[in-house]
Amino acid sequence: MQNKKFIFITAFLFSVFLMSCQTESLEEAEVTNQSIEKINEDGFLNIPYSDSTTLSKFDDDKEIINYKLARNIAMLEADGTGLLKKMQWEGHVLSKQPVVIYGFDSKPKYYEFFYKDAESKEVGSVTVFARKKAPTVLQEVRGTVRNYDELYAKSDAGMKLIADWTGNMYMGIVGKSGDAPATVIDPETGESVEGMKELSDEEILDEVVNVLKNQAQDFNFSTDTISNLQLRDSITQETTSIQQQADSLKVTMQNEHDQRDAYWEVMEQYTDSFAVLTDDEITNISSKSWFSRTWRKFKNIFNDKTTSEYELAEYKDNYTNEGEYNPVKGYSEWCGPWAMDWIYHVKKGGSKYNHFESWASTMGLVGWTARLAGSKPMFPVEMCVSMRKATSSIWVNPYYSTGRWNALDHIRYKKNPIVILTTSGKSMHWKVAYGCYRTGSVFWRNYYFACQDNGALNIPKNNHYHRSSWFMVFVKVYD
Repeated sequence: MQNKKFIFITAFLFSVFLMSCQTESLEEAEVTNQSIEKINEDGFLNIPYSDSTTLSKFDDDKEIINYKLARNIAMLEADGTGLLKKMQWEGHVLSKQPVVIYGFDSKPKYYEFFYKDAESKEVGSVTVFARKKAPTVLQEVRGTVRNYDELYAKSDAGMKLIADWTGNMYMGIVGKSGDAPATVIDPETGESVEGMKELSDEEILDEVVNVLKNQAQDFNFSTDTISNLQLRDSITQETTSIQQQADSLKVTMQNEHDQRDAYWEVMEQYTDSFAVLTDDEITNISSKSWFSRTWRKFKNIFNDKTTSEYELAEYKDNYTNEGEYNPVKGYSEWCGPWAMDWIYHVKKGGSKYNHFESWASTMGLVGWTARLAGSKPMFPVEMCVSMRKATSSIWVNPYYSTGRWNALDHIRYKKNPIVILTTSGKSMHWKVAYGCYRTGSVFWRNYYFACQDNGALNIPKNNHYHRSSWFMVFVKVYD
């Protein structure tokens, strides 16, 4: 459906690029198990670049963005949003071919391209959406290169990288486009993983709401166990209903869809113009060429609402400086207690990991069941109570918050970290966000957060931003 509020933008863009249309036919793509080769591409690292034969198999699939087009838009957007300057990649070259990361329907989900320095050494990567799922093509920015040898170490020949709806990586044998992979394994353990499938946004919403409902029931039970009446009252006064959270997430999902459609309404009109751009035309915007002149006007569509990155320096410096954060060794670092301990260490010094771990899975039926099974998940109410017992100067909200602007506001303007609920494998997982920035125009927004965790997600220690999805759920910390 044509959205009238974009008419004036469309008129402006039409004056910048000549619009052309192309009729495409949809054919199912099939990927052979021999299609990924470890091509050095004149780089220094052992990166399993996908070959042109594999990439071309999806040229006629309307759901998949052509990798060359995705690369060009990624370069334009990286420049327009100031990403190149932020990452100090100005003058660097983006690899011609990507590593393809598949979905659980055996279709490309992401393309991972690599920025190379003057010596052709890969110094970082950008993970690009291979489908029109968001109002951007930039999904993740890493100041390091993923350790592919480690991912492939326990996989069989012919296996490809596969990502779930939260970004967790698996290895598997992909087949005919649209079909589930025949075999999927966890690259950390080498063990088979069953029951995984590609989810729609509506199915993701159901998954997230179910998590909130289950933990809310546990929360109601756990507040009754708090003997300190003042603490119990302060906790219950700040609760919010699961229905309100579910309604908020649904609205956020719809907004994401509207903004996605707005973004691609613009992009699709100039697909042919973008597709034929050379690297020189994209990168040499200081020249006096026709494209350079028009691009300086056009790129405002990417950065009209872009903010500079903001990071809580005490958190970044505490972890990125080698040896700064060094909790007691000899225990299993569960993600929730790790997050609480890192926050405590930043503000107070020292380590109370054992204290926080002792509170994990102690205040609810779900938690106790997990603890008896040998696991120690941590819930917001346990974070709240354990932190209050460790120090009175740090407050962790005992309930979930939603909304990406809400999260950015808490970090950037209230100058406090958040603890984001995500997944690692099939388990729920916590990571601490201490940095943020926003890109986009008046018609769409994208939010990126710098995070760190206990090591489960292999997050680089610096220069790493991950785009937040619409289903972001987190806990606020006031320190």
